Amino acid sequence: ILTALAAGALILAGCTKTEVTEVSDSRAISFSNHVTNAVKSIDQLEDLTTFYVFGAHTNGQEVFSGNPVSHSNGECTYNPTRYWDDTKSAYKFAAYTDDNNTVSNVAFDYNSGHLKITDYTVDNSPTDGSDLLYAVGYNGTGYVFDGTAHSEVQLEFKHILSKVTFNFSKAADLNGVEIDVSNITINAINQGTFTGSTPSLGSQYGLDCWTNPGPKSDIAFANFSLSGSATEAESKNTQTRVFLPQDLGESSTAYSIVFTIKYSNTIKDDGTIDNEQKDQSKEFTCTIADTEDGNWNPGYSYTYTAEINSTNLEGLYPIVFTVDYDNWDEKNVNDIIIDNEKGQ
Repeated sequence: ILTALAAGALILAGCTKTEVTEVSDSRAISFSNHVTNAVKSIDQLEDLTTFYVFGAHTNGQEVFSGNPVSHSNGECTYNPTRYWDDTKSAYKFAAYTDDNNTVSNVAFDYNSGHLKITDYTVDNSPTDGSDLLYAVGYNGTGYVFDGTAHSEVQLEFKHILSKVTFNFSKAADLNGVEIDVSNITINAINQGTFTGSTPSLGSQYGLDCWTNPGPKSDIAFANFSLSGSATEAESKNTQTRVFLPQDLGESSTAYSIVFTIKYSNTIKDDGTIDNEQKDQSKEFTCTIADTEDGNWNPGYSYTYTAEINSTNLEGLYPIVFTVDYDNWDEKNVNDIIIDNEKGQ
């Protein structure tokens, strides 16, 4: 098990390390990356700044062991510089980054040319910054390098977690009613083991890259308020988290999002606000229906949207979520309707 402990970074193409040395810089091992516009960190981090490289040649002789590569002012650096050995062949490389940080229990398997990340855990706190990316070294035609070619190591980073977003909005019939949403949780698997595989260029990794799932636990979202009128920004809220990729139908217990709504006053039968009844509070449990293939897949983004209005707030109709996907991938996802059961 190799654990990367240093910090560094990357994110432009054609970066090399230049330093005074008797070895020609043309033989320095350099990196480029092919992070597409769709591969973005989800927590307002604009640029990746660090990734960690593993690599070896000829029967597994180590060249990189989780070393950081950094980008600053247009130059990629790592230290000390490694050079291609003209007498060696079968170089293989793999890299990862977790919001520019290292993770525990990472090992490089030379035979497969891939990393294994054992018992990776997504933090349960709503402020978690996990955004695990993985890449395999590519030379333009394949994944094995000849030391005499002095090829640039191309890294196409891909998301290997699932991005899940819940959009809440308040309908016009609740104008004047302040809504507080709290205790938002989804009971889901948050630990598993990732094993890299040879990717198809431009595609995402499959769910079968994740094995050894841990037990389900409550994963929290942040509390929020909907205080504005329906046309105002304060009437909407977006909650985004990353989840471990998983089969939503794997457990006999349906996946659900649970949340508590506290609202400042109630709605009369004629649709007017009843200011005499203050601070009502109800718990809602909304079952998450399956996606098209029943999974949250690596590298995919799932967006659920619900409108809170006077009828579903009073329990007359369910709070309904629909689901869509953003442009991480071209896969089509059917709409998902989440049934609501009013709690106490």
